[in-house]
Amino acid sequence: MTAVTENDLKRLEDLIINGQKILEARLTAMEKTLDARMSAIEHGQTEIKEQIKEVNRKIDELSEEVNGLKVEIADVKGNVKGMEKRLDDLNRHFYTMTVGFLSIIGVLVTGVLGAIAKLVFFPNPYSIR
Repeated sequence: MTAVTENDLKRLEDLIINGQKILEARLTAMEKTLDARMSAIEHGQTEIKEQIKEVNRKIDELSEEVNGLKVEIADVKGNVKGMEKRLDDLNRHFYTMTVGFLSIIGVLVTGVLGAIAKLVFFPNPYSIR
């Protein structure tokens, strides 16, 4: 058996203390790294939240613009319906005028043809021959 001397115990104690210091240094480095990463993650989350707010703001603006366009389209549709009604009234008036004009022409043509037919087929009996 070997005897454990005071020097051996001292070396063992130094090894344990050095190992502990190395572990503490590594843990401190890891803690700093984790803190840096957590800070970066929190910063990234803050940026993402800001970007989400910006996207939501833009969506709200687009929604307002779309609603405005819907109102304008409804106005245009109303105007088009009004114009269609006016065109229908104008066409009806034009057709009425055309029928009236053609009726007058028809009456005149009938009168002229009737007068010609009377002269040709029924000469004046009181005329001297």
